[in-house]
Amino acid sequence: MASTAQATSSSHYNILHNLSADELARVDAISKPLQFKPNDYICRSGAESPYVYRIDSGCAMTERLSSNGKRHVMAFLFPGSFVGFFDWLSFDLSVKSLQQTQVTVFPRGAFFRLCEEIPQLKDNMDRIAKAILASALDYMYILSQKNADERLCFFLQQLALREKGSIEGEVIVPCSREDIADHLGLSKETISRAMTRLRVKRIIRQSKANTLQILDPIALAEVAR
Repeated sequence: MASTAQATSSSHYNILHNLSADELARVDAISKPLQFKPNDYICRSGAESPYVYRIDSGCAMTERLSSNGKRHVMAFLFPGSFVGFFDWLSFDLSVKSLQQTQVTVFPRGAFFRLCEEIPQLKDNMDRIAKAILASALDYMYILSQKNADERLCFFLQQLALREKGSIEGEVIVPCSREDIADHLGLSKETISRAMTRLRVKRIIRQSKANTLQILDPIALAEVAR
């Protein structure tokens, strides 16, 4: 049985916020941990959705294929993120792990019954749903209004804030440039050129293969704005 209280203690979207010990035990009783290797599919588009999934460690991404086969990365999922949170009969997108990822699953029927029986749990779910909607609106705005450098800076800013709560120092980029390009509606080559411009301006520096150092957080935030 998964220790759900420990799993989300540092999560920005904490479904267990302000639950009593008894309420935490009831949520814990219906949960189950699962492990996924890099590039495993946690769930696939069109499949039935018997569970609500919560990312506890690692990283995953949601993706969707258009009618012409073009892939679009909808979001990156970090510890605390949920999948299957809304009351749909099937998934309308796929979720793929990017690294070793631990997930807690909750049977949908039992989870939604608990939400009705525990007012604080329902309040937490409503709050997270609003945060998901706000994030989706931000994403739609950057795709429609921002250029390549602004989109990339916004992405790096959000990544850093999600990882450590600030945009200073190093940030781990768990995805490939192709994944970033498919997320921001750009080509891989455009992402590479934008990265080069940010390095030339000494806003960022590549410190390791999958790690960037934010040298000028103020400039990054200005471009992302």
